[in-house]
Amino acid sequence: MLIRPAAARWALGRASPDVASRRALGLPTDRPIVMTGHQPEIWHPGILAKYLAAEAAARALGAEPAWLVVDQERPESVSIRYPARREDGSWRAVTATLAASIEPERGTPAEVAEGLAQIAQAWSRHDAPTVAARVAGTLTDLMSPLVPRAPIILATDLHRTPIMASLVARMARDPEACVGAYNAAVAAHPAAGVRPLVANPVQDRYELPLWHLPPGAPRRHVHAEDLASIPLHELAPKALLMTAIARLSLCDLFIHGTGGGGGAAEGDDGHAGASEHGGYDLVTDRWLGAWLGADVALAPVTVVTATLRLPLSAEPAPTPAEAARARWLAHHARHEPSAIGDDAAAARKRAIVDRVRASRGPDRRAAFREMHAMLDDWRRARAADLAALDARAESMRARLADSEVLMDRTWPFPLYPPTMLRDLQQQIRSEFGRDR
Repeated sequence: MLIRPAAARWALGRASPDVASRRALGLPTDRPIVMTGHQPEIWHPGILAKYLAAEAAARALGAEPAWLVVDQERPESVSIRYPARREDGSWRAVTATLAASIEPERGTPAEVAEGLAQIAQAWSRHDAPTVAARVAGTLTDLMSPLVPRAPIILATDLHRTPIMASLVARMARDPEACVGAYNAAVAAHPAAGVRPLVANPVQDRYELPLWHLPPGAPRRHVHAEDLASIPLHELAPKALLMTAIARLSLCDLFIHGTGGGGGAAEGDDGHAGASEHGGYDLVTDRWLGAWLGADVALAPVTVVTATLRLPLSAEPAPTPAEAARARWLAHHARHEPSAIGDDAAAARKRAIVDRVRASRGPDRRAAFREMHAMLDDWRRARAADLAALDARAESMRARLADSEVLMDRTWPFPLYPPTMLRDLQQQIRSEFGRDR
């Protein structure tokens, strides 16, 4: 589990809310907001940990959690991955489409099949205008044993806020300033992996951090000259502008995973160090400071994630080095008796090797043949031990092939035993209960 900065050092970062923007989305205006969000999919436990932390932090800080659905891609379906065992005992990943019924393939563990049934049942209970909104309702049900329902906002609804209208108007007035500051921030932090916006001062053509979402058509990039012909309600912010809007106006604390918040090294103020955390919101901080002014007030960023693995095997998967060592040992033991602890045979072999090295001509060849004959006899006598080493090497090879499944941390969280999820919740809550 990763919580940075330490939960005991989390603090809200805003004195007064943007009431108009919060009210436009149905968010509370009478208390602080701790926000997190993700794409509309059935998350793995590392993402769930952000929502558990939002609930725990809100309780500790006297705030309200809120969930942001990153739905600009407007998905038409959602995939579910789950593990299943082949007839030979090896593991594979299966992909299904989220539906009101999911028929597990043969070899699916009973606990995983039960989790798939819970996902399908939750999905069947919801109907919504978009797949993303339906997934959001489904997730609310699936998380309900752990966290109560929180206000949900869609990224595609952010056009309703005065803050987005204001920022879009500012882009329209001076796109060069917006894009120049954006690209300078991107260039300053290449490790964040953010693509610069297209900028052509000669042709006066500037790509903006917006999506055009026309009805019934694929989303499109937006350039400054397009703005006059696109209704505001058909615009949605791209990633950096989305979290900028959230941190400028909608929340008092934003919880990222490592993609947005990176390593989030702690700064002197106890918050994620803006110069060190390395996620894409590092670019947001620098961009807004240059574009809107150095005194721009942004809600602080924190980082939460966790790694849980399904208990599919009582024996952990080997590492590549361990599998390679087993292969080497199975081969080496056929030529070196000491590899299986037969010191007496090893001593006999060394004595013959010494004679080989000391001899010349026919005597050397005779000693060499004697060594091979001795090893042949020894291999027959210890055939069972050598076969065990071969079997272990083969088992390690097969289990190494399974390691991608056994070590996967990204299975949907409802597939995990409820006790594991409750333990994760308790670990997170305990962090927020310390030294506050």
